[in-house]
Amino acid sequence: MKKLIALLAIVLVLTGCGSANNGTTTPDEGTNNETPTVYKAGVGSFTTVSSKDVVDGAGSAEVVTTYVAVVVDENGIIKYVSFNTAQNTAKIDSEGKIALETAQTKKEKGDAYGMGAYAANGEWYKQIAHLESTLIGMNISDAVTMELDEAGKATNTDVLSGCTVHVNEFILALDAANRSLTDVVGAVKVAAGSYTETTAKDVVDGAGSAEVVTTFGMAVLDAEDKIVFAEFDTAQNKASVDGEGKVALEAAPTKKEKGEAYGMGKFAANGEWDKQIAHLESTLVGKTIADFTGAQLDDSGKSTDADVLSGCTVHVSEFVGVLNSAVVSDIK
Repeated sequence: MKKLIALLAIVLVLTGCGSANNGTTTPDEGTNNETPTVYKAGVGSFTTVSSKDVVDGAGSAEVVTTYVAVVVDENGIIKYVSFNTAQNTAKIDSEGKIALETAQTKKEKGDAYGMGAYAANGEWYKQIAHLESTLIGMNISDAVTMELDEAGKATNTDVLSGCTVHVNEFILALDAANRSLTDVVGAVKVAAGSYTETTAKDVVDGAGSAEVVTTFGMAVLDAEDKIVFAEFDTAQNKASVDGEGKVALEAAPTKKEKGEAYGMGKFAANGEWDKQIAHLESTLVGKTIADFTGAQLDDSGKSTDADVLSGCTVHVSEFVGVLNSAVVSDIK
């Protein structure tokens, strides 16, 4: 009888332990109970254009696209931010000849940009690095509503202590990114970059043109350098030149901003540009950057990867260029 009572006691103790744990393992048994950090990430841009009709044998058209990649936490606090600017100028002479070369971004130019020779706070890239570091830890809502003076410079003393260039274009790019942030889980690093292509056609029969196409984007990486999120967009701006040297140039929305109005969906089997790029972005998840940049492209710049081609048949060489140029940084 005593043995039976003891046996029942053991059973009750074991049963009680089981119901207390609800069938789950304890932390001592190797379960990681930490909740994955959820960030929000995105890119944005702001483009300005300017032109001068041909006078005394010289005219020009300039496209300046400033873009940003940003990561914020669940409270909107900026944990990573990177700005850059692609500035490209076409020169037009009295005979309608157009000279346009793809320039490095301002960050890529580094000290060669030439601001350091006269600016108290040093070269452009150093001033922008100071702006970026000042924004880390700030709520993105406060950043995009930052007070600026009439020249577009910040009035914030922390920003001004190391950045006295006008920052309105950076704030507008950041605001664009803020409007379309996407949840990201497992983020540890960010790779951000851009790729610009330029073309020009001299004036013939009263018509010529210059076009600047800047594609920018980011890839968010996990601890194993696998992509957990990717986003791209393209700023495409074109100047027309007539036989009298008149230059017409207006800043256009990006391709994603145009959406259905871009017009590819009318004839492309895989739909509008933004939908095809969304498919490309989704196929990058789980891959490394090298998996994408090292993949084979055909002669027209299209991917030969079956997963990509199932929903994206536009050329992807410019997106490869973006990630080839990307600088990888840790999320703070």
